[in-house]
Amino acid sequence: IVSGNFTPQGHMVCLVGVRTRQERAGLEDPGRVHIEQIDGWIVDDPYGNYHTAYHDKGGNDQVFFFDELDRLLKLPCQNKKWGHVYVG
Repeated sequence: IVSGNFTPQGHMVCLVGVRTRQERAGLEDPGRVHIEQIDGWIVDDPYGNYHTAYHDKGGNDQVFFFDELDRLLKLPCQNKKWGHVYVG
């Protein structure tokens, strides 16, 4: 769970996966995903679809490319981001 500038007031979303250029076969084990093959994040947004200015209320499994999500998540002049990880 991370916060970001998705709305003027700020907003929280869940990073639920990555988009990779690898073949899907064998990727059931996250340890087999090669970092250099990842080209985006998969996001679940409870508010809706950021890419439609939230007119579409279906916010599950949205794909964000690294530069776009980086711009939305980080504060100006910061090169790090806090998040909460839930396992289980």
